[in-house]
Amino acid sequence: MKIGIVPSVKEPYPNQFELSLDLNLINFFYYYFKNSNIEILKDKNNKNNYDLIVLSGGNDVYQVKKSKKNLLRKKLDNHFLKIALKKNIPILGICYGAQFLAYKYGNKLNKIKGHNNRINKIKFVKNDLINIKFIKTKCYHDYGIQKKKKNFQEIGMSSKDSIECFKIINKKIYGIMWHPERDKVFKKYNYELIKNICN
Repeated sequence: MKIGIVPSVKEPYPNQFELSLDLNLINFFYYYFKNSNIEILKDKNNKNNYDLIVLSGGNDVYQVKKSKKNLLRKKLDNHFLKIALKKNIPILGICYGAQFLAYKYGNKLNKIKGHNNRINKIKFVKNDLINIKFIKTKCYHDYGIQKKKKNFQEIGMSSKDSIECFKIINKKIYGIMWHPERDKVFKKYNYELIKNICN
C-alpha cells in the first residue's frame, strides 16, 4: 500500500517555515499496513500514484485563522486534493485535514467552547465504514463542523452536535476529527475504517 501524507506547516521563528509530521502517524500506518510505502507530500512536482492521501492535523483552516503558515498549508492541501480527485485516489482528512475538507465543500466551522482537550463521545450512524456504535476519543481541536451542504454525509456525531466523521457523497473524500495516532494503544476500529476507505 502506498500512502502519501501532507504534513503540517510550523513557524518556530518569524518567517522560518518547517514541515512537521507526528512520527506516531507513520508508526500507526506501519503497524496496521505492514508493507506500506509512506511518502511525505511536500513537492508539487510529485507525479506518483497512491492508494491513499492523508491530510494530517496540525494547522488551522486559513479562512478561520489567517497566517502565512496556514496559507502555505492550504496551498499544499489544495494541490494534493486536486491530484487525488484527478486520479480517483481516496483522501482522508484528520482533525485539521477534516476541517479543511468540510470547509472546502461548503460546510461551516464553529468554535466550540471547552471542546479542546476533553474526552469526546462519538455516536455513529449506520454506515459501511465503521461497525461500532460509540467510541470515546480525546479532542485536540477548537472548531466543530456543521453541515450546510447536501453532498455531505454525517457518519459520526459528538454529544455537542458537532460532526466528527463524514464523507463527501459521490467522492472518495472522508474526514475524522480525532487522531488515531495519539492513542497509547492503536485502536483496531481506526484500521478498519481506513481499510474500508481504501476499498
